[in-house]
Amino acid sequence: MSTIDPDIGDTFTYSLVAGTGSTDNAAFSIVGNQLRINSSPNFEAKNSYSIRVRTTDQGGLSFESPFTITINNVNEIPTAIALSASSINENVAANSVVANLSTIDPDIGDTFTYSLVPGTGSTDNAAFSIVGNQLRINNSPDFETKSSYSIRVRTTDQGGLTFESPFTITVNDLAEQNIINGTANSDILKGTAQDDIITGFKKADLIITGAGRDSIVYTSLNDGIDLISDFSVGNDKIVLTSLLDSIIPGGYNGTNAIADGYVQVRSLLGNINLIFSVDIDADGIGNSKSFQSLTTVTGFDLTLSRLNNPSNFVF
Repeated sequence: MSTIDPDIGDTFTYSLVAGTGSTDNAAFSIVGNQLRINSSPNFEAKNSYSIRVRTTDQGGLSFESPFTITINNVNEIPTAIALSASSINENVAANSVVANLSTIDPDIGDTFTYSLVPGTGSTDNAAFSIVGNQLRINNSPDFETKSSYSIRVRTTDQGGLTFESPFTITVNDLAEQNIINGTANSDILKGTAQDDIITGFKKADLIITGAGRDSIVYTSLNDGIDLISDFSVGNDKIVLTSLLDSIIPGGYNGTNAIADGYVQVRSLLGNINLIFSVDIDADGIGNSKSFQSLTTVTGFDLTLSRLNNPSNFVF
């Protein structure tokens, strides 16, 4: 600091004083003729300060003036990288998005680019790619083959400053579905301990469900009258989606084909809960076609009321 004074050769002392413009005096101190800031300034927190300074000459006369101290905004290094997710389900398609990347940076409004870089934790970088701010997996993951991946990501701000971080991407283990297909002949199709998708195709098949949650699929009225053995309410389902779409113009858009008159369940032995028929009407309630049997169903503790429920079907 310096003072303009008519008296040549005067000396001066300086102090911070209360008054107009002295709001931020406490953030500064004066040593000799040097104005010093007490703590490191941060443009993002406070971009200017107001102070009031008094100069006093050697004869005790004084003059005061307010000042505004502005803080220059400088580019600061990013401090962290965040992933919107750190796991992915097995068997998703190749190039699926694992997560969105974002950066924590003191500079408000900065933009960032992302890249996979070598270093600690970059073992599996080659299994991934980054498009914009999306982390994508190059090939469909399989938990049984590899349950986690290690990658290292760099974020670069618009000023060229960077930050790097390693990440672990875990693969979620899902119940595997086992596909069992019959032939054009009459087959015996046995479910497994897994969740099976069983399709008989043509002629009458014996379908024995397994221990998993099985789906028995029908695609045509010509599938034949199968026998589904050991059907388990709450676990197994009869899938009629493709069949209903094929017989209803424009496809079936409802949620309960039983209530809509396309499907019915009836006991084949009257009041004896032993074996049941699932029937299809190709044109619904009140129209000319009649129900025809699609499949017969047996199962432990199976009753007409328990089976005749839309929750046992996929429409």
